Amino acid sequence: HASLLGLAVGNDKVHSITRGHISSKRCDMNARSVIIADPHLDVNYIGVPHMICKTLTYPERVNDINKSWLQRMVIGGCDELFGANVIIKKTAHGVLTNNMSKIGLYGTTKEHRKRFADMLEVGDVVERHLVEHDVVVANRQPTLHEGSILGHRVKPIPGEAIALPLYDVNSYNADFDGDEMNLHVPQTEKARSDCLHVMGVKHHLLPSQM
Repeated sequence: HASLLGLAVGNDKVHSITRGHISSKRCDMNARSVIIADPHLDVNYIGVPHMICKTLTYPERVNDINKSWLQRMVIGGCDELFGANVIIKKTAHGVLTNNMSKIGLYGTTKEHRKRFADMLEVGDVVERHLVEHDVVVANRQPTLHEGSILGHRVKPIPGEAIALPLYDVNSYNADFDGDEMNLHVPQTEKARSDCLHVMGVKHHLLPSQM
């Protein structure tokens, strides 16, 4: 039975679900850095360094509403904070194919990127940088309870350390003597919704035992 299998896998201390599926270096779109305190951050936000925002991406599908916004990100390229790394072109039938349809923006000139931006069509996918209010999952190991892995909104910050609001310190059992945390970027709208409405910090302010 699926639920019994999940229970058995979850109780295995070495090959747990968390360790096998979302631990750093075992999946894509994750980052790890030292944490610092930021008393000015809202309880629902986490400070993400600019370098991480430019490396981790979210695949945004082009539509009539966000087309001009994504075109500006394509023109920004890989080096600017408000930019993009890859364009995935749709096929004639509207189905995404393999790497043959990918356009990488690394090493391109601004003129090339403007041409790529003009070529954007509804249905294409742009792997854009993280921007303010995006959704990430933060995890501090060991993941002992549900409060050790929560959903946050992104606040891009300078520097190289992840900034944690003081409200969330107890939940992660974190201090600032060199602790490190992992960030994971959900890659679908459903996953983003789950992170906000199921794993969101505001839904876990009280301990789960209460």
